[in-house]
Amino acid sequence: MVRLLRLGLATFLTASALPAQQPAPPPGPRTGSPFPAFRLPDQSGKLRDLKSIEGPHGVLLVFFQSADWCPYCKNQLAEMEANLDAARQAGIGLAAVSYDPPDVLREFAARRSIAFPLLSDHASALIRAASLEMAGPPKGSPFFGAAYPAAVLINERGIVRAKYVHGDLRERDSAAAVLMQRFGIGGGAAATVSGKRIEARLTSSGSEVSPGERILLEVSFDLRPGLHVYAPGVHDYIPIDWSLRPPVGWSTAPVVFPPSETLRLEAIQETVPAYRGHVVLRRDVTVSPDASPGPIILSGALRYQACDDTMCYIPETLPLEWKFTVLPLDKTRAAK
Repeated sequence: MVRLLRLGLATFLTASALPAQQPAPPPGPRTGSPFPAFRLPDQSGKLRDLKSIEGPHGVLLVFFQSADWCPYCKNQLAEMEANLDAARQAGIGLAAVSYDPPDVLREFAARRSIAFPLLSDHASALIRAASLEMAGPPKGSPFFGAAYPAAVLINERGIVRAKYVHGDLRERDSAAAVLMQRFGIGGGAAATVSGKRIEARLTSSGSEVSPGERILLEVSFDLRPGLHVYAPGVHDYIPIDWSLRPPVGWSTAPVVFPPSETLRLEAIQETVPAYRGHVVLRRDVTVSPDASPGPIILSGALRYQACDDTMCYIPETLPLEWKFTVLPLDKTRAAK
């Protein structure tokens, strides 16, 4: 019987059987609404509610499928543990929820030295209340009641501040990316690349990544007084642009540009959208769920045209490069 169950789980996780991409991700809890009340045991058997896990500024509550049969989830939980200090620095508590029984969570926590609460929602009551129950598995299936990958940021008043929900069961947001995006802390090793007018600083939410993990990249620079670059939407000039050449299977989201200012150029009697001073560009990148372990490079380019009050300089393209190590998936199963 155990062997049959293991074979069923292995089949479920193959590319042909896993319902990787649903037509649309589930809605999850509504942003701006109170998060559903709960009282669940953690890996040590201690009953936890929202107040017992939150920090001064709230909690990042992650929903995952299983610390037994889901290798993507186990890597995610290890990544959360690695960023526990960064979360505390932001005043944010970390916790994770699955339908696993407490003994599965206890075994995994001991094996991977997990210190933050792993909550057992064995009846899937909170998973359903949060509108995150996985569609498809029928009642009686070992996967019935499992959650979709989701991360919910809840403030100190118990209100949902943001949510990150995935229909692809192999993909999930890293805790480091959420902390970097929302609180500006954490991040992997930074590098700089210098041009004639810009010295760009390149950072990422982490230098070690896992298959299926969504990470955050950042390009920032400071323009000297009197200098500006054109923002997207400008006409007849070259706007700043950040291109990426992702490895096979990796996906990139559009660049998130900061709000531009409307700049009046008296020398040419024109008004243009532009950036001055400190400029930060960000974009999400999702590691291929099939990425092989080992080092990998993500390259791209930053193109811009810098101008001052009297002239525009020759457009310039800066090469960009981020180096990562892809970690192997944790395929160790719980004891049967």
